[in-house]
Amino acid sequence: MYKIVFVTVILSTFVSLTSCQQRLQGDHVCEAEEDFPRVVLMAVNVPYTVEDYEWCPQIPPRCLVNKTEYRLEYRNETEIAKRRIQVCCKGYTAFSGKCVPTTAFVAAVLTVVSLTLIVLVAVGALLWFKVKKVREYSTRITNRLRKMDKQSPEEDPAKTEAANGD
Repeated sequence: MYKIVFVTVILSTFVSLTSCQQRLQGDHVCEAEEDFPRVVLMAVNVPYTVEDYEWCPQIPPRCLVNKTEYRLEYRNETEIAKRRIQVCCKGYTAFSGKCVPTTAFVAAVLTVVSLTLIVLVAVGALLWFKVKKVREYSTRITNRLRKMDKQSPEEDPAKTEAANGD
C-alpha cells in the first residue's frame, strides 16, 4: 500500500513539474516548428465501369459496350501539417510556465522528491510506532487473560452437584 502511495506521489509531482501545456512566459522562450497529424476531407474521383448498348453495324444492331465513368467520393485523409510552438531555448526547461536553467529545474525536482520522501518516512515511522503500541497493548491483554484463567476461583460445591444432576 505504501509503495502505491509513494509511486502516485512521485508521478503526480513529476507530471505537475513537467507539464508545459500552458503558454510559456519570460525570457529564454524560443519558437520551433512541430509536425502534427491533421484530418482533411478530400474529394476523390473514383472510376467505375458501366455496361451500355450502342448502335452498331451488326444484327441485332445493338452492341454491348463497357464505359468507364467517374463519381465523386469524399474521404477522410490524414496529412502531416506544421505549426509553430513555443519551447524553451537550449539549456532551459519549462517549469511552472517559465523557462528556467536546466540545473535549476533538476534542483527543484530533487527538492520536491526529497521533501516527498521525508514526508513518507515520517508517516511510515508514525505508523510503525502505532503498530508497536497496538501489539504491546494486545500482549498485555493476552497476558492478563492467561493469568485470569490460571487463577480461577475454587469451584462451588453447589455448582458441582447441579452439574452432575444430583
